[in-house]
Amino acid sequence: MTMEETGGGAGIIHHYINGIQVDITNYLTSNNSTLNFYIDTLGNGSISGTYTFNAKIDEVRIYNRTLSASEAQSLYNVTK
Repeated sequence: MTMEETGGGAGIIHHYINGIQVDITNYLTSNNSTLNFYIDTLGNGSISGTYTFNAKIDEVRIYNRTLSASEAQSLYNVTK
């Protein structure tokens, strides 16, 4: 997943599975707020427990910029 801030508290979240982009989600927050992040089914946004994430995450990386689709694919190819 990558998060791309587009300004004014808005942005785009790109979701990847095995290096392939599978979803894009737009988000909007007020300028002085934080974005709560929940791992659930793609694009669902539900925190009710109806759609819980039932899997393991084996690699987490944090970058100070948005990765391109080709960079995400390259990272997946190197680590698979």
